[in-house]
Amino acid sequence: MPQHAVYRQATEALTQHRLKVVEAATERPATEQAAAGALPEVETQLEDGLVEEILETAQAELVLAERMLLWKPWEALEESVPEGQWVRHERK
Repeated sequence: MPQHAVYRQATEALTQHRLKVVEAATERPATEQAAAGALPEVETQLEDGLVEEILETAQAELVLAERMLLWKPWEALEESVPEGQWVRHERK
């Protein structure tokens, strides 16, 4: 996936953020009990649910990334976009 792909940039940023949170929380614990205590800290900092739910989301994201490689949304469109299709409508 090219570096300029918006999906790649967003997914990499989210993954790097999550990794930093996990690494920071797991650097300190010297015991298994302390490591288990790091889970609530990780969940609180990520603000994205339980670790198990975050892992499920990451697995779904991997499936989507594989599909994006097939779809190649970063490439030019096959047909021209009708004028005004992506113009934001104003609320009245």
